[in-house]
Amino acid sequence: MKNFSILIISFLLWTDLYSQNCFDAANVYSFEFNGVQYDIVKENKSWLMAAECADKMGGILAEINSQAEQDTIFYHLNNAGISAADIVAPDGGNASYVWIGGTDLDEEGKWIWDGSYDGLGSQFWQGARTGNVVGGLYNNWGNEPDNFGEQDATGMAFTNWPYGKAGQWNDIAISNKLYFIIEYDNSTVKLSDVNYSYSSQYILIYPSFKFDFDSVQVHVNDSLNSTIFNVMKEDSILISDYSVSESKNVSVRIYAFENGKAANSRKHNIEIFKKLNPINSYYTDFEESPSSDFMGENFLITKEFGFLSKAIHSPHNYEANKDYTYTLLKPIIVNQTNPMMSYSDIAIVEPGAEGSVFGEVAFNDYVVVEGSKKLGEWIPVIIGYDSNLFPEWKNAWSSGGLYRKLFKTHQINLTDTFDPGDTVLIRFRLHSNSTVTGWGWSIDSLQIQDFPLGTSSYDGVEFSFSLKQNYPNPFNPTTTIKFNLPERLHVTLSVFDILGRKIVELLNEEKIAGEYEVQFNSLSASGGKGLSSGVYFYKITAGSYSSVRKLNLIK
Repeated sequence: MKNFSILIISFLLWTDLYSQNCFDAANVYSFEFNGVQYDIVKENKSWLMAAECADKMGGILAEINSQAEQDTIFYHLNNAGISAADIVAPDGGNASYVWIGGTDLDEEGKWIWDGSYDGLGSQFWQGARTGNVVGGLYNNWGNEPDNFGEQDATGMAFTNWPYGKAGQWNDIAISNKLYFIIEYDNSTVKLSDVNYSYSSQYILIYPSFKFDFDSVQVHVNDSLNSTIFNVMKEDSILISDYSVSESKNVSVRIYAFENGKAANSRKHNIEIFKKLNPINSYYTDFEESPSSDFMGENFLITKEFGFLSKAIHSPHNYEANKDYTYTLLKPIIVNQTNPMMSYSDIAIVEPGAEGSVFGEVAFNDYVVVEGSKKLGEWIPVIIGYDSNLFPEWKNAWSSGGLYRKLFKTHQINLTDTFDPGDTVLIRFRLHSNSTVTGWGWSIDSLQIQDFPLGTSSYDGVEFSFSLKQNYPNPFNPTTTIKFNLPERLHVTLSVFDILGRKIVELLNEEKIAGEYEVQFNSLSASGGKGLSSGVYFYKITAGSYSSVRKLNLIK
């Protein structure tokens, strides 16, 4: 068991390493101003990537609030060994620039200092080049900003340009790849992560404090949830009780207070799960749209255009820099016997670089199925994958096609990751990086520990009526259909196409109480001509009992 443990540890180590070192220390020029450290990072990144890197390093893209700070930064820029040719912004008059923390990405013309891009920051300018200073704050614009070509981030000029001179600010496109300046500002508190303990019903906050604090307030959805007193900078986790009557998404932020001064964190959005009674098995073909069984961002259970039946769908096309999740809210007790999970999917997401593996930056976008049994820790139950997994998917990524014919089946043994008796939540996650995006992900025919186990003896056993999901599903050309009868009944079992036309009658006779299996061979259906790929339905009628399920034929 635990075949994925080495992979998971490696992935976590890589994640931790990346979060602490999003640039090479050899490419940094450091200096101080008024007791605050600044790093000039001589690596080319877009404004959003630079802001993300600054945030991960515990700082912000520089916020300039005085002429003295401006002059000091510009002085050190000219002593940092920078080549102007390495930081040219074509939309900035082909001059050279470095990123600082001003942006109007959230609202055009509303320029704020938001060097970690978390929506927090003081507004220092309103409007374009004929705009106005806000709050008396310092600014050093050239004859800018003008929003030419949707220019939404602030660059400090390293060279002169047609509307200004070196040292002044210009609004330029966030897609430019420039060097950047990190200021290790003390006005914010950094949170490395926020999770929710499903089993204990509390929020877990992982802070990075630079100081001791008299108290820390935890705010959920902008309302005070709890106050924690005498917080030390060494404290690595804060716990705030939070129980809910329904599963939902919430925002979490902390405010830290020391000697009357306040520092605040950025908002973290997390999923809060209502505690439900665990179950032993779960099945859905999504035809009855069990949306209340799931919670997540952007995924929908729907019949997408071009598809024959309902399934889980991510956005088509999905966006960059996202983690889309869809969680089954019903916790599963991992069985000792038959601990299998199966689902069918289509994953047309950006393939990784040749030779890259899950967990590496070069792996690009991916989809993964994860499980969690405590403290909001999500562990892969299958190695993350992308369009390279199947040739049909790779071809579809390159040239498109009829996606509904590309469903593939995955089987997972849950005891490869968890122990029998563990209670776990299952979720699907699509991760996208900041570059290319694609069509996305569709998931169908989800079965968790609900599989045929073979025919058993019927003597002395009590049965309830049930129609099991066919297995395997999708199939080609043969699949097994299993059902239970509680008493002697006349039984009909038939297969229908998507329009409701009967394809074949598999059974029409009286049966005693018991458990039964019927084989369906698509090659012998439809007058011996066989069936084409697609979605079909099988229906059983036994006395007053009736049930229908979906099967998928893929050739």
